[in-house]
Amino acid sequence: PSAPPADARALVKHLCCLPRHSSKGCGALLLELPRSLHCWRLVERACAAASAPPPTAADEPPPAAVAGRWHSRLRESLGVQLWPPEAAAVVRASLLCRGADKAVRMRDELSRARAALESCTEAADAALRALQRSPCCAEDALRLLGDEAALDPASA
Repeated sequence: PSAPPADARALVKHLCCLPRHSSKGCGALLLELPRSLHCWRLVERACAAASAPPPTAADEPPPAAVAGRWHSRLRESLGVQLWPPEAAAVVRASLLCRGADKAVRMRDELSRARAALESCTEAADAALRALQRSPCCAEDALRLLGDEAALDPASA
């Protein structure tokens, strides 16, 4: 299968299969974005073919360490409630059992996946520009053979 549909399928699968409990984390595909995408590896090969610098992705801390995410905000908002400890435990368990906790984490991971895909698209655009600037294979072959006259359109 081609890389974009394979990446999309893998991302959706990993997002939907996040474990219900947040302590279990997520799979390597999500943790290593964008480097875990097939598209990213294609971009790396395109950069190498064009003798361009390899693509770079902004390294982001693991999802649990990122403040301001929906999951972090949910946990913070639960922590400031003036509920008795037993009531707070029931609410947390209910959010976990009813899937709200997973849904919020899915939203956070989807946001990270979107940023990774944007990073991959930017890197692909840069690789394409580098490939367009490089001489084509036929020109390289003629240069290697020493047939510089064949490269000159005026001599045709």
